[in-house]
Amino acid sequence: MNVRVLGYTFALVAMSFSYASAGIVFTFQNQTTQIGAGLDGLSSGTFTVSGLQLFAQANVGLFNATSNSFGINQPASGDDTGAFDFSQVGGSGVAENLTIRFDQIVRLNNIDVSSFGSSDEIQVRVGGVLVATVGSTGATSLGDFLVAANTNIDINTTAGSYGNGWSLDFIEASAVAVPEPSGLAVLGACVFDFLRRMRRKRKNAISNAHDSASTNFFACLKLRCDPS
Repeated sequence: MNVRVLGYTFALVAMSFSYASAGIVFTFQNQTTQIGAGLDGLSSGTFTVSGLQLFAQANVGLFNATSNSFGINQPASGDDTGAFDFSQVGGSGVAENLTIRFDQIVRLNNIDVSSFGSSDEIQVRVGGVLVATVGSTGATSLGDFLVAANTNIDINTTAGSYGNGWSLDFIEASAVAVPEPSGLAVLGACVFDFLRRMRRKRKNAISNAHDSASTNFFACLKLRCDPS
């Protein structure tokens, strides 16, 4: 095996694979933050942080940012206006959820929440697939889950007490760099060349082994037929 060619090929493979940048924090909590202030009083909005664009949408009512919390204010009696509530038993209040999308491929790093009650629960789903269940205040790892661009990320309130909701503090995600088409073309050409060389080397080895066996056979036959 040609070690130099193999090493060169695998180096190109390693360089061409996508990689994630450092985590970018999207802060919702507090009226002074870009996202919190921008979404306050709206049902949706788009924001860019460090070159990564995020779209956020409420499933009901309007977003509401206070000095220390972020949630949804829906037109229902008893709603916790600065938080995300679970559905109201025997009333019109529905579970308050948030859907976000990124304009690039990302890895989801963490979600941080506060004002969590003992009965509160959140589920984070990507394209309908459950990624994490949040059951306490603070940061919860999302396992660097890989998400395609413009894929719905649903943050759903799945349990809790109506009128005493939880607050979204921040979401951390890492943009994923995608190899350039030219880099992929070079990679493909190198892999093809490597396979071609290996195939040729293998054929030569088989041919040489066959020639050596034939030579030994005829030499042996000659000795038997012509002892002199």
